[in-house]
Amino acid sequence: MECEFTDINNSIESVISQRDFNTTLEDIDEANEYYRAVWESLTDDTNLIYRAGIVFSELFMNAYEHGNLSLDTQEKHTLIEEDRYLDTLIELQKGCTKKIEVTISKIEHNSFSFIITKIEDEGDGFDTQILSKIFRDVKSFSGRGVFLSRSASLGIYYNEKGNSVLFLHKV
Repeated sequence: MECEFTDINNSIESVISQRDFNTTLEDIDEANEYYRAVWESLTDDTNLIYRAGIVFSELFMNAYEHGNLSLDTQEKHTLIEEDRYLDTLIELQKGCTKKIEVTISKIEHNSFSFIITKIEDEGDGFDTQILSKIFRDVKSFSGRGVFLSRSASLGIYYNEKGNSVLFLHKV
């Protein structure tokens, strides 16, 4: 098998849209509507728009609950079991002034176009080394959304701190 490497400098990147969202349930809905509208302006491929939206929704929610609200996975599952999850989110977000920044960029490389979405929260991040375990153990409930996000995109990539993720789709 032969691999061809090209100079990344031949790529052209442009920011399509950038927006900050508050850490509220209302802004989760607003962010999803915003993201869908951006994608609808880029393509009429409804399957691609749907897949990109699924990834965005999952990773944005992670930034909201695990990033800015610092809700750990075990606590989340306990709250769900005790039917206190939604009430707890509403209470936690009351004092939260942290933002979630979304940046959507387009990269043209040779004859291909890619949309890169970056979601960055203001939380403490997480140990990104746990992702390799999640990707090996598909049956684990914890991390299933991240696993599905990776499957529905060309890849997801976290910064070292774990508070910023990017994912891409080919258009």
